[in-house]
Amino acid sequence: MEYTEDADLLHSAYDSDTVRAMERPLLDKGVPLMRMAAQAAAHMAAGMLDDEDLALEDTSIVLLAGAGDNGGDGLFAAAALAQERHCHRRGPVAA
Repeated sequence: MEYTEDADLLHSAYDSDTVRAMERPLLDKGVPLMRMAAQAAAHMAAGMLDDEDLALEDTSIVLLAGAGDNGGDGLFAAAALAQERHCHRRGPVAA
């Protein structure tokens, strides 16, 4: 997988208030940002495995997700991979 994004975008950061302000109009319109982020994360995970010549169906993926929206993105990403039968669901693990 080649990364062709603008180098400035790869190294940019925004504070949480700025991100929330940018997201608000989209959320108000019903844009499913969490699901979109999750699909992107699942796509990247699959691509990283493919880059290493690892078949998704032969790979175990462990998700470590914390509380909050980013944890939700991770859960949705894991669900997307599981739905495609690309990872083996082993159930939650308490820390």
